[in-house]
Amino acid sequence: LSTDAYDGIDREDQRLQLSVGGTSPLNRNVGVSLSVGRFEQTSDGLAGGAEFDTNRLTATLVAQF
Repeated sequence: LSTDAYDGIDREDQRLQLSVGGTSPLNRNVGVSLSVGRFEQTSDGLAGGAEFDTNRLTATLVAQF
């Protein structure tokens, strides 16, 4: 969790980022890597910014020779 406070304006942003992942071999030379993550931002104050959530799923094919 991180927080940003801005000088000169009434605004404070909070951000939370979580992720987890792993790699599994399919055979001796090829594997697959998967990860999932979430990012959240909230903003308070008169000059508050956008609030949003982002979810991400990533799959990667891994080759080793």
